[in-house]
Amino acid sequence: MKKILLPLVILVAIVAAAVPSIFGLKAEDVYREQLAGFAIPGILKVEVLSYERGWLSSKAQVLIELEAGGAALLNPELKKLTTYLLQDTIYHGPFTLALGEFATLASPSLALAVVDSALFFDDEPEPYRALFGEAPLFIARTTVDFSGGIHSIVYSQPMTAEIAELGATIDWKGFRLDSELAGQQFGYTVAGDGLTVKGDGIDFELYGWREKGQLTLHSGGPITGDVTGSMDGASASDGTSALLEFGGLTYEKSSRLQSGLLAGEFSMKAAPVVVMGEAYGPTVLKAEVSNIAAAQLTTLVHSLNRSLAERPFISQKSQEEGGAGGLIEMLSESDTLLLIEALRASPRFALSEFSFKTAEGDTTGSADVGFD
Repeated sequence: MKKILLPLVILVAIVAAAVPSIFGLKAEDVYREQLAGFAIPGILKVEVLSYERGWLSSKAQVLIELEAGGAALLNPELKKLTTYLLQDTIYHGPFTLALGEFATLASPSLALAVVDSALFFDDEPEPYRALFGEAPLFIARTTVDFSGGIHSIVYSQPMTAEIAELGATIDWKGFRLDSELAGQQFGYTVAGDGLTVKGDGIDFELYGWREKGQLTLHSGGPITGDVTGSMDGASASDGTSALLEFGGLTYEKSSRLQSGLLAGEFSMKAAPVVVMGEAYGPTVLKAEVSNIAAAQLTTLVHSLNRSLAERPFISQKSQEEGGAGGLIEMLSESDTLLLIEALRASPRFALSEFSFKTAEGDTTGSADVGFD
C-alpha cells in the first residue's frame, strides 16, 4: 500500500507545483492580448515594458501614452499629463492567493488570474507632486475568470493636500468604478463623492456624481450602447456670501450600429446656475445624429490623430485664414477620400430641442443639418 501511495503523493505534488506555472503562462497570454486590444493607433499607445513571471505570481510594468499632438505638448509639464506607468501584480490561478482585501472584497478563491494594479504618472507634473507626492492616480483589482470574462474594481483613494501659499486645503473624496467585460459586451458603474477646497476667502464644493453604461465594443470600429449619468451640483462662496450655486444635471446617451451606419441621441437637463445672485437656466438640450459611416469615420479619426501627433502645427496662412483651413491642410489624399465616402452616406445632425432661461428672457431653438 505504501508503495502505491508514495508515487501517488509525489505525482499530486508535481501536478500541484506545475499548475500555477501553467496558469501563469496562460495568464500572461491573456494579459498581453487584453493590453494590445486597448491600444488605438495614433491615439493611445500601450507598451509592456517588463513581465517577470514567477511561480504563484508575476509582476509587470506597462507604459501608457496619449499620443496627442499640438503646441501644448511642447510644454514639458503638460507633456507629463499624457504618459502613465501601470504597475501590476498578477496572481496565477486556479487557486489565487492575492493578498488582503481590495475595496472590502476578498480575493476570489478560484480564477484564471487576479491582477492588482496601480496607475502612476510616469513623471509626476510639478503641481501634482507638490500636493500628493508619488501617490497613485488609482488602484484596481481585476479578476479573469476561466471563460475569459474580466471583472474589475477601480478605486481612487481619497486624498487631502495643503496649499500653504493660499492657506487652502484640497479634499479629493475619490471614486469607485465597477466593470465587467464579456466578449464584446462591457458594462460599468462609476460614482464619486466629489471635491472640496476650503481656505482663506474660498469655499468650493463639487458634489457627488455617478454614471452607468452598457456598451458593445465593435471589432476595429466604434463603441455603441447606452449611458446615463448625473451630477449633484456645486457651490462656491468667499466665506461670507455665495458666489455660485449649481443644482446639478442629468444626461442620457444612446448609440447603435446598423448596416455599417451609426446613429445616436444625447439629452441633458441642467438645473439653474446662480452666479452672484443672478440665475441662468434651467437648460434642456436634445441632439441626434444618424447615417454616420462607422468604418470610414473610425479610420479617418485615427488618421487625423496620427497627422496631429506628427505635425502639430498648421501653416501661418491657415492660421490667418481661420475656419476650416487648418483641418483641410491636415487631410491627406486618403483622408479626403475617406471624408467624401463618409459624406456619401448622407449623415444628419439635428438639435431637436434647446431651451435656456435667464432673467432677460428665454432662448429656444432647433436645427437640422444634412448632407446629400
